[in-house]
Amino acid sequence: MRQRRNARRWADPTTVQRMGFFQHLRASLRYNLRLLKEFRATLLLFILTTLGAGSLYGALEAAYNLEERVPAIDLPYHMAQMMTLQASPPPPGMPVPLVMFWYVMPFFGLFVLGQIVQFIQLLFDRSGRAAAWQEAIASTMRDHTIVIGLGHVGLGVVRSLIDLQTQVVAVNHGFDPITAEALHEMNVTMIDGDGRLDDTLERAHLEHAESLVVCTSDDAVNFEIIMRARSFNPTVRIVARTWDSQYAKQLRDFLGVERIVSSAEVSAPVFAGAAVGADITQTIHVKGRAYVLVRLTVAAGSQFEGRTVGSVQDRYDVDIVLLVSDGDEEADVHPSNDQTIRAGDSITTFLPFSQLAEFLTKNRPANGRR
Repeated sequence: MRQRRNARRWADPTTVQRMGFFQHLRASLRYNLRLLKEFRATLLLFILTTLGAGSLYGALEAAYNLEERVPAIDLPYHMAQMMTLQASPPPPGMPVPLVMFWYVMPFFGLFVLGQIVQFIQLLFDRSGRAAAWQEAIASTMRDHTIVIGLGHVGLGVVRSLIDLQTQVVAVNHGFDPITAEALHEMNVTMIDGDGRLDDTLERAHLEHAESLVVCTSDDAVNFEIIMRARSFNPTVRIVARTWDSQYAKQLRDFLGVERIVSSAEVSAPVFAGAAVGADITQTIHVKGRAYVLVRLTVAAGSQFEGRTVGSVQDRYDVDIVLLVSDGDEEADVHPSNDQTIRAGDSITTFLPFSQLAEFLTKNRPANGRR
């Protein structure tokens, strides 16, 4: 019961991953194209059967010089009627070769139409191919975050990332019903597979991801996933969980992992903040309102670059408590309002949690990538 309550807590219906109309349209097109590709042999056989048999039937009608003939444009439809036992019985005196169509075509129908019906069902009802639909959605994503490892911490990371208005793809080697239900209620894309395999990372669209969060409970597995991911996408931001300090040094020095989260500091906000390029403290509550302290490095081309401390504070209703200029070793506590913020500067800001997602999006450069 406790596990189910935890899953319900993470699946707060007020926190749902949104998918735009055009993204949904692209996912539908890719899903349908993949479905067409899988059923192409069956569809081609159906078309060739109706057209080929129809042409042969028309040629035989002409050879026997029948007075009443099926119009050429109706011949494929007439063959389809025979395949489904919908055609009227052959009239008396019909030549035997033509009568044979009434007996032969239903056998083609049994072979082909069952597959056609299945194709139509899957075209309109995606529940039978949920995995393919999830992969189609993932293929439309850009600058998203992939979370591998969907235990208690992983679910929390997913929830925190959605709070930060970040698109998420959740990857796990098998989803238990409770986890799947929680992710479904948050409308999170799910990829079932081993994160150590190229196929799984490809289905999660890692080549276009902005960040990867690896938070399984096995350091060795995390290490393998990171090595595979780094070779797959050399520029992706990687945040990893580790229990062993030895692994932490190797991950930083040899694989360029941007942030290592130790077992002592494991929390969903820490992971989520690192994934979007910021250090976020635990949320604190004052008189029923949530506040958070966040530190980020100002990106070149962002809406913070070139502005003064005072203008940023006034525009976004936040308080910049620390500023470290690029190249300086000491922080400027409560910097003056006329001090200019430059790319590469580190700013630490105190603000309401409800404003955090919008505030972080302002640190994106003009090309959309952090």
